[in-house]
Amino acid sequence: MFTHTHYDHFNPDDLFSRVEGYAHGIDKPLTIYGNDAVIGRSIAALGQYAGDRFEFQLLRPFQAISLGDRVVTPLLANHDRTETCMLFYIEKDGKRLFYGNDTGWLHEDTWNWLKGKVIDLAILDCTHGYTHNNRNPNHMGIETVLEVQRVLQEEGNLSKNGQIFVTHFTHNSGLLHEDFERIFEPAGIKVAYDGLVIHI
Repeated sequence: MFTHTHYDHFNPDDLFSRVEGYAHGIDKPLTIYGNDAVIGRSIAALGQYAGDRFEFQLLRPFQAISLGDRVVTPLLANHDRTETCMLFYIEKDGKRLFYGNDTGWLHEDTWNWLKGKVIDLAILDCTHGYTHNNRNPNHMGIETVLEVQRVLQEEGNLSKNGQIFVTHFTHNSGLLHEDFERIFEPAGIKVAYDGLVIHI
C-alpha cells in the first residue's frame, strides 16, 4: 500500500525481483494498492512481467476497503499538487491508527472526514524542524505537529490513551533525535526511531 510515487516512498523497479526467474515457489499474487500513478508506474516498470504474480487495486480517497481483519480508508494528503497523495485511517480489533505521513497541514476534506472519528495512535510527518509556521503545506514541522495535536484534542479525536508519534525527519532541520525528544516531551508527543514497535 503506497501513499504516493516520490522516490523516498516508492521504487517500482524493486517489484521486478518477484518475477519468474528471480523468485521461485510463489503461488499467490502480490497486490499493489495505490493511486493511479502508483498503479501506472508499477505496470510500466514490470512490462510484460506484470502477469499473474501481481494484482493492482486503485485506491480512491475516502472509499474504505477491507483487508482481512482491517478496514483501511485512504484520506487526502496535502503534499504534491500534481498527484493524489494519500494518508490512511486503519481500523482493526477496535483500535484506530491514523497514518499521517508525508503531508503538511491536513487537507480540508481530510479534516472534515476525521470529525467524530477516534484515533488511538497518530503517526505524523515531521520533516522540518522549526519553520515559524503552524500550518505548513507539503510537510510538517514542529509548529504544525503541535497545531495538529491541538486540533485533534479540541475535536475529541484522540482517545483517552491516544498517542502521537512523529517521524520522517530530515537532517536539514539541524536537530538530532534527542533534540526532537526534548522539544516534544512537554506535549506528550513521542519521537520515532528505526526498529520501533508500538502496541496499541
